[in-house]
Amino acid sequence: MDHKEYFNMTNGKGFLSTAKSKGEVNSAFYSRPTVLDDGTFVFGMTDRLTHANLQESPYAVYAFNESSFSGKRFYLEKIKEDSDGPILE
Repeated sequence: MDHKEYFNMTNGKGFLSTAKSKGEVNSAFYSRPTVLDDGTFVFGMTDRLTHANLQESPYAVYAFNESSFSGKRFYLEKIKEDSDGPILE
């Protein structure tokens, strides 16, 4: 099962964890990502702490909890940021 199919078929809650360049960690509830055909994860976000951390360090972990002790972790690296365009529409 690919990631797009996984998120379309699985219920749960997501958490996106980021860190400042000095290592201070933040974790926030996030909805499931949009997964593009090439497997890229897309998240919409406001200009708050998670977004600020991604300006300092491009690495993040998205944890998706399916049930009490079941789920998946995805280790991510930011490759680009858009503030307009077809994905955001």
